[in-house]
Amino acid sequence: MQAPEKEFPVTGREGAPIDLETATRWTRNYRQMRPQETISHFFGRTHYEALLDQEGCMGIRIYYANSLTLNPWQRFILRICNFLRKSVAGAEGEEHLILVGSDREGKDQLPAGKPGKSKLVTDAPGPAVYETAVLRIASDRQIIEQSNPCPGSPGCPKNSLTGG
Repeated sequence: MQAPEKEFPVTGREGAPIDLETATRWTRNYRQMRPQETISHFFGRTHYEALLDQEGCMGIRIYYANSLTLNPWQRFILRICNFLRKSVAGAEGEEHLILVGSDREGKDQLPAGKPGKSKLVTDAPGPAVYETAVLRIASDRQIIEQSNPCPGSPGCPKNSLTGG
């Protein structure tokens, strides 16, 4: 009798295309919540390919990070600000990373035509899942939205980058 194949939390199919309308709304929300802050990062194709070419690599995880080490006073002030933002102002949403191709001139390669629709499914167990309509566009360009945010989703590592 053959043993059933072990299911791993990472399959290499995580993430999903999202429509331009949703990506635009989410990035606008982020810019409104964090004016004057960095709104995107660019990584060259060579570096993505080098990561993906590693034996056993199933995808790329992108972490939020900051180079400033806070002193105790700064941590205290930020805890108060975050409490006020979340509990008093009710201004908390799920953070997302949006991946978009970029050409050699640094221009974003956005899909052409009318954006499709994306629907958030919240009645599924675990973290929110996105049902995404396939973009039927004459272009092969896509906007990709993250999947399996950490912490909380299966396969989240516990290491120095996650604080675990």
